[in-house]
Amino acid sequence: MLSFFYTFLTLIAANSMAEELPKTGGKPSTEFSQKAALYLSRISSEAAENNEFECDGDELCEAIMALCEDRQLCTILLQICTQHPDLCEEIIFEPECDEEECEEFPECDEHEEECDDFPECNENEEECNDFPECNENEEECDDVPECNENEEECDDFPECNENEEECDDFPECNENEEECDDFPECNENQEECEELPECNENEEECDDLPECDENEEECDDFPECDENQEECEELPECNQYEEECDEFPECDENGEECEDNVVEQPSGYINPNPASDLTLMTVTTEAARDASRFLAQASLGANHATITQVAAMGPEVWLEEQFTQPVGYTRPFAEFLMNRVEQFYEQNEGLSDEEFEIIYEQLGDPERYWVDGWWTSVMTSPDMVRQRVALALSEIFVISANVDELGTNNLAMVGYYDALLDNSFGNFRELLRAVSLSPAMGIYLSHIHNAKTDTQRGTFPDENYAREVMQLFSIGLFELNADGSRKLDAQGNPTPTYDQEDIREFAKIFTGLSWNIPGESGFGVMDIHELESESDPFLSPMKMYESHHEPGSKTLLNGQVVPAGQTGMQDIEAAIDNLFNHPNVGPFIGKQLIQRLVKSNPSPEYVARVSAAFNGETGAARGDMKALIRAILLDPEARSTPQLASATDGRLREPFVRVVNLMRAFNATSSDNTFSDDGYNMTAQIRQYVLSAPSVFNFFQPGYAPNGEIKDAGLVAPEFQITNASTIMEIKNLIYYSLQTGQVLAQSGQLPTEKLDFSAELQLADNSDALLDHLDTLMTYGTLTAETRAAVKTAVDALSDSRERVAMAVYLIAISPDFAIAI
Repeated sequence: MLSFFYTFLTLIAANSMAEELPKTGGKPSTEFSQKAALYLSRISSEAAENNEFECDGDELCEAIMALCEDRQLCTILLQICTQHPDLCEEIIFEPECDEEECEEFPECDEHEEECDDFPECNENEEECNDFPECNENEEECDDVPECNENEEECDDFPECNENEEECDDFPECNENEEECDDFPECNENQEECEELPECNENEEECDDLPECDENEEECDDFPECDENQEECEELPECNQYEEECDEFPECDENGEECEDNVVEQPSGYINPNPASDLTLMTVTTEAARDASRFLAQASLGANHATITQVAAMGPEVWLEEQFTQPVGYTRPFAEFLMNRVEQFYEQNEGLSDEEFEIIYEQLGDPERYWVDGWWTSVMTSPDMVRQRVALALSEIFVISANVDELGTNNLAMVGYYDALLDNSFGNFRELLRAVSLSPAMGIYLSHIHNAKTDTQRGTFPDENYAREVMQLFSIGLFELNADGSRKLDAQGNPTPTYDQEDIREFAKIFTGLSWNIPGESGFGVMDIHELESESDPFLSPMKMYESHHEPGSKTLLNGQVVPAGQTGMQDIEAAIDNLFNHPNVGPFIGKQLIQRLVKSNPSPEYVARVSAAFNGETGAARGDMKALIRAILLDPEARSTPQLASATDGRLREPFVRVVNLMRAFNATSSDNTFSDDGYNMTAQIRQYVLSAPSVFNFFQPGYAPNGEIKDAGLVAPEFQITNASTIMEIKNLIYYSLQTGQVLAQSGQLPTEKLDFSAELQLADNSDALLDHLDTLMTYGTLTAETRAAVKTAVDALSDSRERVAMAVYLIAISPDFAIAI
């Protein structure tokens, strides 16, 4: 059902795009789908080889040629036409116009007298060419300078001569119409045009525009090419396997470089993480696909070598090995970059703003080094399960870079995320404690500097964190059974877990916390630069300032009383224990982690088994995160054969996770084993990024159900809350660009960029069946549907270039529902 719903949204997105595409008249033929797919494949193939495709007057072919001026649209349309011929017909054809056409204007009414959004045409007029409404004699055009009585001059527009010969859209022409002022002067031989790139005597070169070689081959609309047209400046590099950068400038003979790419400089960082182990193990296809599916749940993606290694070891053994891996922190690389830029500032005092701007472009955005630290950790650390669990936890215990005090402070962000990493394999109680004492969380939910009651001033403790720590971080809104279902009262209504009085009591608990610096001067100081501390306060948990802590007893959940006379930290420890021991925590947190890692709609029995593991019923201590993760990933419901027809199996991959999955699947690497990205471009495109949720409620809520069949069936699909026609097209755009350039992330300054590695796929490029078998294992673990496979094979077989075949196959699978929905 999730796959069907995603397909539906994809078609809406494609249809929306179609409204902006050029249309042609004509009637769809009965063999439309097959013929359209054939043309799309052949045209795309010819375009890839820079050959012109001849339509020989075929109406359908010419219509598709118009659409394929944008090759990305051509590729998307190929997938649609092979699977959804009715929609394909709607995109390419619309009802024929009669003989009087409204060319290059919006749709005209049935008499074609009006063109929406453009000036009306009068009764005798067939066209309103490029100007506002004309009168009956066509002597005047509103909003354009009037012509004099003899219609010889149009001020500020081209002079019309006696024979009504015009210099359309240009300034006055002289008597011989040889020159047009304010536009490039033409000499007597019309060889030169001022204010545009000058051409030399032989018209062989145009400055600032692409140089043409001796054979008048052009680099249209792209930067200057050298004499042999081997290199093109200021465009993305081709990866090592590319002979051409299709839709980009031509590359050199080896297809390895395009000049004037953004310059890369090694960061100088020595990454302690080992290079990826690319050893391939001999395993059966079935075992490899089982391992691939397991890794799609347990990690943020895996390459083919890792899949075979896990298949050889078995998921249970590999998981236990993962629990022993060292923590892959985000802080080291981020702090390295911070120190580097600080040293530069110290060594270059007195630089002008312009000089500093140049350095800024070289060293990257100093306020976003936490992003580089995150990517380097996720892409190179061997603790793959911990990295996946930490990202899931960051979407439960939410802080966001959208708060300026956090997003522009590298140590605030890495300090918080590393605390999640530290506690991913620990105990949930310590995780809850670490989150509660985090200064980043203190800023985000405003319990840092939270002061005790002051009756004279009429102030009371802030209740924000007290509310969210219960609602979102531990027990939820309603009492739960062990299987995640709600407990009901005698009237059949759900039972609330807390009320407003409980919030007030917990708010008293979380008073007196502030920066962890020596002395008592830190409380209430908002600007950390005013603090006297040798270490950054964001890297230490908040400490208690007793004089600002609410005195007296407090009554917590289930009637537990915190006695008066305790220290502030004793109160906090008691509150953490009160929440941790609540029976809701197991099903509330356990079910959300199942949704993030395995499936959106786990059965009650699955949730109950996970709750039992959290509660310590499997031999480990209550709250043991490793026991919880084992229960989630190794449960029979997680490991059973995926059922494509099941309404409850699977989850929609978050768009951000899809990006990371692809980078890891195709073994993205960089020259110095570091990764960098400013994050802005990807956030704008796919509306999601690590630690960047719009609110404490994350990008989506665990109980979200889109209207329609999913909601009617009583199911949920959380990730669909950020999925619509726009985001579907944007993720396709991002994937398309990444496959064309081999680069996914936006370079930060001149830090090294990553490259996707398609070497294994290129070895299979000549055999489309073998290629698709391989990609099915790598990307969809054997769940590629027959329909999708047939569509991809048709597109691939129409291409001859090896890299084009690989890119086409990966792209079509990556944007398909088969990959988007992780069954």
